Amino acid sequence: MVVDGNITRLPPLQGCLYCHAEGTTSLFPGRRVLGIGGEFPILRCSRCGTTAEFDADPALPEAWHIRFRHCNSDPRYFYVALHFDKAGWLTGQQALTISTDGYIQRQRVQQAQSGDLSWLQPEQIPEDERAGQPYLSLKGTSLREPVGTGILGLGSGSTVLDSGKLFVTGDMLYLDGQRQVWKYPFDVIKDIRYSDQAWTVTVEQGDRAVSMQGTNLPDQIDVQLIATVIEALWRKYLAGPQSQ
Repeated sequence: MVVDGNITRLPPLQGCLYCHAEGTTSLFPGRRVLGIGGEFPILRCSRCGTTAEFDADPALPEAWHIRFRHCNSDPRYFYVALHFDKAGWLTGQQALTISTDGYIQRQRVQQAQSGDLSWLQPEQIPEDERAGQPYLSLKGTSLREPVGTGILGLGSGSTVLDSGKLFVTGDMLYLDGQRQVWKYPFDVIKDIRYSDQAWTVTVEQGDRAVSMQGTNLPDQIDVQLIATVIEALWRKYLAGPQSQ
């Protein structure tokens, strides 16, 4: 598409695909830097600061494409950042699907942070080892033990002790592993975190620390939401009966 100066003829979106604010996006002519770029106009959001190249034909308003160039790294936008940042060119339908899923994910994170887990569907735990109503069941979970220490005392690696399906109840982490069943009450949890690739829960019993870890899977909620739900349940447990 050639930008002919009449950039207002291009069909800008009604809202930001990234932060979902309405009326905050504007189109600007593309700029060449060291002879690179400038072919496509830039779509910029005044609220989150995200920018993207926007390829649209005024004669075909539904056949647009978008490529994100600068993404806001605020944790609120974890999901959309993960899917937009290095995705390259996306069709309009692909971008809208990611944006919709990202909006839902952000609302779920906010609900979990406030202690509202009513949106979670009941899960089934093995009948012979019932440990309460599971809020989450997470396949592909590995149980790991740190091996050695690296710089500044950080673990330099880990050994996989077992793997299987993790059930998260209101007071326990229950891993139905291939080798055995592993149970960890919430009072031994020491750390909960997530990265772009994985969520990790570290537990410590006596002088032994192990961690449960899982990665982003297409048919499970994403790693940020998993970590947020587990942390919400953990904090509710630590607060005692008055929070139940």
